[in-house]
Amino acid sequence: MKKIALVLAAIAYSFSAPTYYTFTGKVTFLVGDVGGYAASHGIHAGSPVTYIFAVDTSRNAYTRFDGITDVKPDSINVGTGYRADYFFDSLIAPSLFSPAVTDTASGSYLGYHTATIIEMKSRYSLAFQTMIGNPDHGTQILFYLPDSGFVDFMPKVGTAVSASESYLDSSAASFSASLSMTLTAISNTRPSNGLRPIASAASSWFGADLDGESLLLRNHSGNKAAVRVMDASGKTVVTLSMGEKAALPASHLPRGKFFLEVTSPGRGGPVMQAFYH
Repeated sequence: MKKIALVLAAIAYSFSAPTYYTFTGKVTFLVGDVGGYAASHGIHAGSPVTYIFAVDTSRNAYTRFDGITDVKPDSINVGTGYRADYFFDSLIAPSLFSPAVTDTASGSYLGYHTATIIEMKSRYSLAFQTMIGNPDHGTQILFYLPDSGFVDFMPKVGTAVSASESYLDSSAASFSASLSMTLTAISNTRPSNGLRPIASAASSWFGADLDGESLLLRNHSGNKAAVRVMDASGKTVVTLSMGEKAALPASHLPRGKFFLEVTSPGRGGPVMQAFYH
Protein backbone atom coordinates (compact mmCIF):
# COMPACT_ATOMS: atom_id res chain seq x y z
CA MET A 1 0.00 0.00 0.00
CA LYS A 2 1.29 3.46 -0.85
CA LYS A 3 1.15 6.49 1.38
CA ILE A 4 1.83 9.42 -0.92
CA ALA A 5 2.41 13.13 -0.69
CA LEU A 6 -0.28 15.36 -2.11
CA VAL A 7 0.24 17.26 -5.34
CA LEU A 8 -1.67 20.52 -4.93
CA ALA A 9 -3.54 21.76 -7.95
CA ALA A 10 -5.39 25.02 -8.61
CA ILE A 11 -8.55 23.63 -10.12
CA ALA A 12 -11.76 25.54 -10.79
CA TYR A 13 -14.82 23.63 -9.60
CA SER A 14 -18.17 24.74 -10.90
CA PHE A 15 -21.11 23.49 -12.88
CA SER A 16 -22.83 25.49 -15.57
CA ALA A 17 -26.55 26.01 -15.21
CA PRO A 18 -28.59 23.16 -16.69
CA THR A 19 -30.74 23.50 -19.79
CA TYR A 20 -34.31 22.19 -19.61
CA TYR A 21 -35.73 20.13 -22.46
CA THR A 22 -39.50 19.56 -22.52
CA PHE A 23 -40.93 16.73 -24.61
CA THR A 24 -44.65 16.19 -25.13
CA GLY A 25 -46.49 13.36 -26.84
CA LYS A 26 -48.45 10.20 -26.14
CA VAL A 27 -48.18 6.51 -25.37
CA THR A 28 -48.22 4.58 -28.65
CA PHE A 29 -48.49 1.10 -27.14
CA LEU A 30 -47.80 -0.91 -23.97
CA VAL A 31 -45.72 -4.09 -23.89
CA GLY A 32 -47.12 -6.23 -21.09
CA ASP A 33 -48.70 -5.07 -17.86
CA VAL A 34 -47.64 -7.76 -15.40
CA GLY A 35 -49.08 -6.74 -12.05
CA GLY A 36 -51.73 -4.48 -13.60
CA TYR A 37 -50.17 -1.11 -12.68
CA ALA A 38 -50.83 0.51 -16.07
CA ALA A 39 -54.45 -0.62 -16.20
CA SER A 40 -55.17 0.43 -12.60
CA HIS A 41 -53.76 3.91 -13.26
CA GLY A 42 -55.48 4.50 -16.59
CA ILE A 43 -52.32 4.25 -18.70
CA HIS A 44 -53.10 3.09 -22.23
CA ALA A 45 -52.31 3.78 -25.88
CA GLY A 46 -53.10 7.43 -26.56
CA SER A 47 -52.46 8.64 -22.98
CA PRO A 48 -50.83 12.12 -23.14
CA VAL A 49 -47.40 12.43 -21.51
CA THR A 50 -44.82 15.14 -20.77
CA TYR A 51 -41.18 14.53 -19.87
CA ILE A 52 -38.74 17.26 -18.80
CA PHE A 53 -34.98 16.69 -18.57
CA ALA A 54 -32.41 18.93 -16.90
CA VAL A 55 -29.23 18.53 -18.97
CA ASP A 56 -25.68 19.70 -18.25
CA THR A 57 -23.01 18.51 -20.71
CA SER A 58 -20.21 19.93 -18.51
CA ARG A 59 -21.18 17.74 -15.56
CA ASN A 60 -20.30 14.09 -14.99
CA ALA A 61 -22.86 11.40 -15.65
CA TYR A 62 -23.15 8.85 -12.86
CA THR A 63 -25.12 5.98 -11.41
CA ARG A 64 -25.83 5.46 -7.71
CA PHE A 65 -26.84 1.95 -6.65
CA ASP A 66 -26.50 0.32 -3.20
CA GLY A 67 -24.88 3.48 -1.86
CA ILE A 68 -22.01 3.42 -4.39
CA THR A 69 -21.67 6.24 -6.92
CA ASP A 70 -20.15 5.18 -10.25
CA VAL A 71 -18.89 8.20 -12.22
CA LYS A 72 -18.93 7.66 -15.98
CA PRO A 73 -15.88 8.81 -17.96
CA ASP A 74 -15.74 8.99 -21.75
CA SER A 75 -15.59 5.49 -23.22
CA ILE A 76 -13.45 4.90 -26.31
CA ASN A 77 -12.99 1.67 -28.27
CA VAL A 78 -10.75 2.43 -31.24
CA GLY A 79 -10.84 -1.17 -32.44
CA THR A 80 -14.54 -1.01 -33.27
CA GLY A 81 -14.60 2.69 -34.18
CA TYR A 82 -16.90 3.57 -31.30
CA ARG A 83 -16.85 6.47 -28.85
CA ALA A 84 -19.37 7.54 -26.20
CA ASP A 85 -19.20 10.93 -24.49
CA TYR A 86 -21.28 10.83 -21.31
CA PHE A 87 -22.95 13.83 -19.67
CA PHE A 88 -25.40 14.49 -16.85
CA ASP A 89 -29.15 14.46 -17.31
CA SER A 90 -31.97 14.19 -14.79
CA LEU A 91 -35.66 13.65 -15.46
CA ILE A 92 -37.48 16.27 -13.39
CA ALA A 93 -41.10 15.64 -14.40
CA PRO A 94 -43.02 12.71 -12.88
CA SER A 95 -43.06 9.89 -15.41
CA LEU A 96 -45.64 7.20 -16.13
CA PHE A 97 -44.24 4.76 -13.60
CA SER A 98 -42.08 6.85 -11.23
CA PRO A 99 -44.83 7.03 -8.57
CA ALA A 100 -44.42 3.25 -8.16
CA VAL A 101 -40.73 3.57 -7.23
CA THR A 102 -39.97 3.83 -3.52
CA ASP A 103 -36.16 4.09 -3.69
CA THR A 104 -35.55 7.67 -4.79
CA ALA A 105 -31.96 7.72 -3.50
CA SER A 106 -30.79 5.35 -6.24
CA GLY A 107 -30.71 6.08 -9.93
CA SER A 108 -28.81 6.65 -13.15
CA TYR A 109 -28.27 10.11 -14.68
CA LEU A 110 -26.62 9.21 -17.91
CA GLY A 111 -26.93 11.09 -21.17
CA TYR A 112 -24.58 10.14 -23.99
CA HIS A 113 -23.44 11.25 -27.44
CA THR A 114 -21.98 8.42 -29.52
CA ALA A 115 -19.90 8.18 -32.68
CA THR A 116 -19.77 4.91 -34.62
CA ILE A 117 -17.82 4.27 -37.81
CA ILE A 118 -19.76 2.05 -40.24
CA GLU A 119 -18.23 1.31 -43.65
CA MET A 120 -15.82 4.23 -43.26
CA LYS A 121 -18.64 6.66 -42.45
CA SER A 122 -19.30 8.18 -39.02
CA ARG A 123 -22.77 8.02 -37.50
CA TYR A 124 -23.66 10.14 -34.48
CA SER A 125 -26.49 9.53 -32.03
CA LEU A 126 -27.75 11.08 -28.79
CA ALA A 127 -29.66 9.78 -25.80
CA PHE A 128 -31.18 11.21 -22.63
CA GLN A 129 -31.49 8.42 -20.07
CA THR A 130 -32.59 8.50 -16.44
CA MET A 131 -33.29 5.57 -14.15
CA ILE A 132 -35.30 6.23 -11.00
CA GLY A 133 -34.64 3.55 -8.37
CA ASN A 134 -32.39 0.57 -9.04
CA PRO A 135 -32.41 -2.23 -11.65
CA ASP A 136 -34.36 -4.56 -9.32
CA HIS A 137 -37.07 -2.00 -8.58
CA GLY A 138 -37.11 1.06 -10.74
CA THR A 139 -38.19 2.70 -13.95
CA GLN A 140 -35.90 3.60 -16.84
CA ILE A 141 -36.67 6.40 -19.28
CA LEU A 142 -34.80 6.49 -22.60
CA PHE A 143 -35.09 9.19 -25.29
CA TYR A 144 -33.03 8.42 -28.38
CA LEU A 145 -32.08 10.47 -31.45
CA PRO A 146 -30.36 8.23 -34.03
CA ASP A 147 -28.93 11.05 -36.21
CA SER A 148 -27.70 13.84 -33.94
CA GLY A 149 -24.76 15.35 -35.77
CA PHE A 150 -21.20 15.83 -34.54
CA VAL A 151 -20.73 19.33 -33.09
CA ASP A 152 -24.23 20.77 -32.71
CA PHE A 153 -25.71 17.52 -31.46
CA MET A 154 -28.46 18.59 -29.05
CA PRO A 155 -32.05 18.33 -30.37
CA LYS A 156 -33.95 21.39 -31.60
CA VAL A 157 -37.56 22.36 -30.93
CA GLY A 158 -39.75 20.29 -33.25
CA THR A 159 -37.40 17.26 -33.24
CA ALA A 160 -39.21 13.93 -32.97
CA VAL A 161 -37.45 11.29 -30.85
CA SER A 162 -37.76 7.58 -30.20
CA ALA A 163 -38.67 7.07 -26.54
CA SER A 164 -39.64 4.39 -24.05
CA GLU A 165 -40.17 3.83 -20.35
CA SER A 166 -39.78 0.44 -18.68
CA TYR A 167 -40.59 -0.55 -15.09
CA LEU A 168 -39.58 -3.61 -13.07
CA ASP A 169 -39.88 -4.50 -9.40
CA SER A 170 -38.79 -7.38 -7.20
CA SER A 171 -42.28 -8.90 -7.13
CA ALA A 172 -41.97 -9.53 -10.89
CA ALA A 173 -44.34 -6.73 -11.85
CA SER A 174 -43.19 -5.23 -15.14
CA PHE A 175 -44.41 -3.13 -18.01
CA SER A 176 -42.99 -1.05 -20.82
CA ALA A 177 -44.44 1.86 -22.78
CA SER A 178 -43.41 2.95 -26.25
CA LEU A 179 -43.80 6.71 -26.67
CA SER A 180 -44.22 9.13 -29.55
CA MET A 181 -42.50 12.34 -28.39
CA THR A 182 -41.54 15.73 -29.80
CA LEU A 183 -39.27 18.36 -28.27
CA THR A 184 -41.59 21.34 -27.68
CA ALA A 185 -39.50 23.70 -25.50
CA ILE A 186 -35.90 24.48 -24.51
CA SER A 187 -35.27 26.84 -21.61
CA ASN A 188 -32.56 28.00 -19.22
CA THR A 189 -35.26 28.64 -16.61
CA ARG A 190 -36.38 25.73 -14.47
CA PRO A 191 -40.10 24.94 -14.82
CA SER A 192 -41.84 25.47 -11.49
CA ASN A 193 -44.91 23.29 -11.11
CA GLY A 194 -45.31 19.66 -10.08
CA LEU A 195 -41.73 18.60 -10.69
CA ARG A 196 -39.25 16.17 -9.20
CA PRO A 197 -36.00 17.64 -7.83
CA ILE A 198 -32.93 17.58 -10.04
CA ALA A 199 -30.57 14.83 -8.97
CA SER A 200 -27.77 16.07 -6.74
CA ALA A 201 -24.14 16.00 -7.73
CA ALA A 202 -22.34 12.72 -7.04
CA SER A 203 -21.53 14.29 -3.65
CA SER A 204 -22.51 17.69 -2.24
CA TRP A 205 -19.03 18.19 -0.71
CA PHE A 206 -16.59 15.97 -2.60
CA GLY A 207 -15.80 15.77 -6.30
CA ALA A 208 -13.31 13.78 -8.37
CA ASP A 209 -12.45 13.69 -12.08
CA LEU A 210 -10.10 11.32 -13.89
CA ASP A 211 -8.46 13.30 -16.72
CA GLY A 212 -6.02 10.67 -18.00
CA GLU A 213 -2.92 12.15 -16.32
CA SER A 214 -4.24 12.34 -12.77
CA LEU A 215 -7.24 11.97 -10.51
CA LEU A 216 -8.33 15.48 -9.49
CA LEU A 217 -9.84 15.68 -5.99
CA ARG A 218 -11.94 18.52 -4.56
CA ASN A 219 -12.98 18.64 -0.90
CA HIS A 220 -15.60 21.24 0.11
CA SER A 221 -16.33 19.83 3.57
CA GLY A 222 -14.49 22.63 5.39
CA ASN A 223 -12.29 20.00 7.08
CA LYS A 224 -9.54 17.64 6.02
CA ALA A 225 -10.70 14.51 4.23
CA ALA A 226 -9.32 10.99 4.40
CA VAL A 227 -9.16 9.29 1.00
CA ARG A 228 -8.73 5.57 0.41
CA VAL A 229 -8.22 4.12 -3.10
CA MET A 230 -9.20 0.46 -3.53
CA ASP A 231 -8.86 -1.90 -6.47
CA ALA A 232 -11.79 -3.92 -7.84
CA SER A 233 -11.33 -6.60 -5.17
CA GLY A 234 -11.57 -4.02 -2.36
CA LYS A 235 -7.84 -4.08 -1.52
CA THR A 236 -6.52 -0.70 -0.34
CA VAL A 237 -3.72 0.54 -2.61
CA VAL A 238 -3.41 4.24 -1.68
CA THR A 239 -4.37 6.33 1.34
CA LEU A 240 -4.00 10.06 1.76
CA SER A 241 -5.21 13.02 3.79
CA MET A 242 -6.17 16.11 1.81
CA GLY A 243 -7.27 19.69 2.26
CA GLU A 244 -9.40 21.51 -0.30
CA LYS A 245 -7.72 20.33 -3.53
CA ALA A 246 -5.30 17.62 -4.60
CA ALA A 247 -4.21 15.62 -7.62
CA LEU A 248 -3.31 11.92 -7.52
CA PRO A 249 -1.03 10.80 -10.40
CA ALA A 250 -2.56 8.17 -12.67
CA SER A 251 0.51 5.96 -12.12
CA HIS A 252 -0.65 5.43 -8.51
CA LEU A 253 -4.11 4.19 -9.55
CA PRO A 254 -5.18 0.58 -10.15
CA ARG A 255 -5.88 -0.41 -13.73
CA GLY A 256 -9.47 -1.19 -14.62
CA LYS A 257 -12.22 -0.42 -12.15
CA PHE A 258 -11.30 1.12 -8.80
CA PHE A 259 -13.09 2.75 -5.88
CA LEU A 260 -12.66 5.88 -3.77
CA GLU A 261 -13.81 5.97 -0.16
CA VAL A 262 -13.76 9.48 1.32
CA THR A 263 -14.61 10.59 4.86
CA SER A 264 -14.54 13.96 6.58
CA PRO A 265 -15.54 14.96 10.15
CA GLY A 266 -19.17 16.00 10.44
CA ARG A 267 -20.16 14.61 7.03
CA GLY A 268 -21.76 11.35 8.13
CA GLY A 269 -20.99 8.13 6.28
CA PRO A 270 -18.29 7.84 3.62
CA VAL A 271 -18.66 8.96 0.01
CA MET A 272 -18.12 5.99 -2.33
CA GLN A 273 -17.29 6.57 -5.98
CA ALA A 274 -16.25 4.15 -8.72
CA PHE A 275 -13.98 4.90 -11.69
CA TYR A 276 -12.44 3.10 -14.67
CA HIS A 277 -8.76 3.60 -15.52
